[in-house]
Amino acid sequence: MTKRRKKYRCSKLCGDYYLILQLYKEAYAYYNEAEEQLRKLDDYIWVLSALQGKLACAVVTQDFSHSNVEEYIDSLIS
Repeated sequence: MTKRRKKYRCSKLCGDYYLILQLYKEAYAYYNEAEEQLRKLDDYIWVLSALQGKLACAVVTQDFSHSNVEEYIDSLIS
């Protein structure tokens, strides 16, 4: 079980590296795999970390070309 955790924790870290390199599709794929497998292993701290990475990928790939970004973000929240 420890080897499997280590494998998928490394997968999450690969997602981090791809995110740093601005390769968002690849990063998202690594985060997604890590989240699914770590959830099965009840490794919830790392699951949350993978979810955070997926959220970061989603945010940085959004189109913020609107004239007023604050209004755009408020519309997403409401």
